[in-house]
Amino acid sequence: MKPAVAIAALGAVAVLAAPASADPINLAAPGLVGVTVTDPGASIAGIEPERTGLHEGEVIAHYDKQKLMRAGVLHASTTRLVASDGSVEPVEPNVVLEVKLAPRSSASKVRSVAGAGDLEPLVVGVDLDALATKAKARTGEAIPDMAAWHQLTLPAGTDADAAIAELLASGQVTDAYVAPDAAPPPQQTEPTPDFTAMQGYLGPAPTGIDSAFSLKDPRTRGTGVTIADLEYYWTASHEDLQLDPIATDLGKTTYVQYPNFADEHGTAVFGEMVAKDNGFGVTGGVPDATMRGISPQRNNNGRLQYSVSGALTYVAQFLKPGDVVLVEQQTVGPAGGTAYVPVEWNQANFDAIKTLSNLGIVVMETGGNGGQDLDGANMLGRFDRAVRDSGAIIGGAGSSTNRSALTFSSHGARVDLQGWGQNITTTGSGGNLFGGTAPEMLNRRYTRSFSGTSGAGPIVVNAIVAVQSYLKATGQAPYTSAQLRDLLRRTGTPQTGTRLVGPLPNVAAALKDIEVDAPTVTAALSPAAVNGWHLNPTVTLTADDGWGVGVKDGSIDYRLDGGDWKPYTGPFQVLTPNAHTLETRAQDTKGNTKTQSTTFNVYDLETPVESTAGGTVAATLSLVLGTPASFGAFTPGTDKEYTAATDATVISSAGDAALSVSEPGHLTNGAFSLAEPLRVELAKTAWTNPVANEKVPITFKQLVKRTDPLRTGSYSKTLTFTLSTTNP
Repeated sequence: MKPAVAIAALGAVAVLAAPASADPINLAAPGLVGVTVTDPGASIAGIEPERTGLHEGEVIAHYDKQKLMRAGVLHASTTRLVASDGSVEPVEPNVVLEVKLAPRSSASKVRSVAGAGDLEPLVVGVDLDALATKAKARTGEAIPDMAAWHQLTLPAGTDADAAIAELLASGQVTDAYVAPDAAPPPQQTEPTPDFTAMQGYLGPAPTGIDSAFSLKDPRTRGTGVTIADLEYYWTASHEDLQLDPIATDLGKTTYVQYPNFADEHGTAVFGEMVAKDNGFGVTGGVPDATMRGISPQRNNNGRLQYSVSGALTYVAQFLKPGDVVLVEQQTVGPAGGTAYVPVEWNQANFDAIKTLSNLGIVVMETGGNGGQDLDGANMLGRFDRAVRDSGAIIGGAGSSTNRSALTFSSHGARVDLQGWGQNITTTGSGGNLFGGTAPEMLNRRYTRSFSGTSGAGPIVVNAIVAVQSYLKATGQAPYTSAQLRDLLRRTGTPQTGTRLVGPLPNVAAALKDIEVDAPTVTAALSPAAVNGWHLNPTVTLTADDGWGVGVKDGSIDYRLDGGDWKPYTGPFQVLTPNAHTLETRAQDTKGNTKTQSTTFNVYDLETPVESTAGGTVAATLSLVLGTPASFGAFTPGTDKEYTAATDATVISSAGDAALSVSEPGHLTNGAFSLAEPLRVELAKTAWTNPVANEKVPITFKQLVKRTDPLRTGSYSKTLTFTLSTTNP
């Protein structure tokens, strides 16, 4: 018998063979119902969960709504849940529309058509005029009017189709549709992954994108570029991320993180890009990039409102041209259910992405895991650039072995580039590689099977950011989305198969294509210099282009002391005495070149050259005492003079030195002292020249008379010996 479960649908909680929790459970995503279970494999009416995850010690499963409806457990007509005891919990959700107000329309005019309902701006907390001014100055184009977009909430039971038709017919709105619910992150779970190497997606082409190449150069590791990921939740404190939780979260209390999908999805995405290069765990493709995140869940006076377009517009105010927004979201397309497509299917999302593109911000949009053909007639041309173009780069999911489209990935001409959609090793996401699911291991989890277009998107971002950081490091303007799309498609590794998901980026090929580094020419002189002078040297020139495209054959030139440039054909000798300046240059196969200078001195056999040798001595006064002296046992009632000896080793670099000892005083035993004073005799006390390791005998004398009282125990005295100089 399966364990009991408690299930939530759109905010209502009903019971299946057990009392329900009083707390709200999970987000009801389009096509799925979130459930808290005690067994990851728990079934409802014989229906197995589509996906499971762990959050704060609870196992959360998501079940297909359509299957629950067909099984009679979930009723679409009233959106109600039937409990195992036959009782019914009705759920009457409000109808929420996204509408774009027509010019000269107003909230009051829209309400006059729609009737009772709440009309609220879709975008809040953003200075839209400032964004428009920036975009206009950069591109000369106006950005879409995001201020015209609103969310219209109508009472439960409203006929959504009729309301939309009435609003459009009134002329008060230009767009209206049912607002999308929050969809699960586009991850395709593979319980038994078939991976070939850990982080093979960063390995050399044709299998990987060759981030291993770009990680070797500090200019191509992401410095100067900010990545903002539209993501429900991430673990900033993960040991391999170590992100500032406040600075990283751009949404803070306005767009709040939402952990109820319980899959550490954002942690996995972050790790692919910026996991630290620290010798353990994994390494991101661009670990020096600035990582930021923003949730699509807007805090609307304590009520969560899912708004991709609002979050994308909100994040624009924190970014600059050349930065990258990764959209780790998907939405229900025209086929409904779980046939997910890229979020720009919805016009408000399209407008928000277009706004970012016009601001010079690169948008990488995951294609979604609905397996949909974006060229299909049912897509209404919304993914045809000839009809409309948001400027985003759309990414699909390809095989980790042959770059063919995976069955769940969106595909079509609009899908620009692919990344691995399976077998991805990264941080978080269930801990099936290391860490497991124990709550205390949250910051130490790693997976070997992250997947889906979610996993593919960050791989493409690694290539984008490597290029942008190199352009910035070399004083060039960052590329636009169109330039990046052209570069990465042209230099990428072609896909296989017929479903179009684009090439796999090849970072090494892309960087070599835009390289502006000139070859470095090295001048070697033989024989080697003596005190900075060469005897009639032979000069050999070599050129190296580093990781670039290579040195052009026969392109090394040189000139000596401002003379004419000459082609270098082989080693040459310089016989003229005195100082020389040698200038050199070489071209790579792209025409990059620069002049370098080397200076050197030459003498011949008739030129007298003086040479000196020398050294320095540090000021030194060193005094080392030998074994502590001991008189042995004193005998009471007897006249006797006791003696003891040690020595001192003296080192002095001074012109004179003196050895002295503090006033000896009397040997003591607690509060008792010997009657006669201690005497100290130094065999030598002065030097008039430097001295090294000279041993000086030291004699101690102690007289004890027959009438001197002696107390049982040990007598001692500490003395201070001093080596000093007046002539250092």
